[in-house]
Amino acid sequence: MPYQATVYRWLTQSESFRDQYARAREVQADTLADEVLDIADDATQDMQVDEQGHERVRHEAVQRSKLRVDARKWLAGQLAPKKYGDRIQQNISGAHDGPIEQKITIVDEVQVKATVAHLEENY
Repeated sequence: MPYQATVYRWLTQSESFRDQYARAREVQADTLADEVLDIADDATQDMQVDEQGHERVRHEAVQRSKLRVDARKWLAGQLAPKKYGDRIQQNISGAHDGPIEQKITIVDEVQVKATVAHLEENY
């Protein structure tokens, strides 16, 4: 396994290595997404039978599976944000979904000084 510094040097110096690296990261994200489904579908450790023969939920195993799923979802979202990342969409519009209105007010300097003086006197 090469040192991390070596990999970074290859990334800066070789276009073909950059392309291979990018493809490998895409495959890694897809693999993580597949693992999410496998972990979520696997319920073999979720239940246990106690001494009286009653089935009980193993909350620790369920929480561990949730943690494993969440970690893989997060990492897949970091590696391939367009494919696995959270979609954040912002729409900016004016009143009643209309266009944004721009208002320009020209202020007279004398009027500003008078207003400031008035505020200072009264407060």
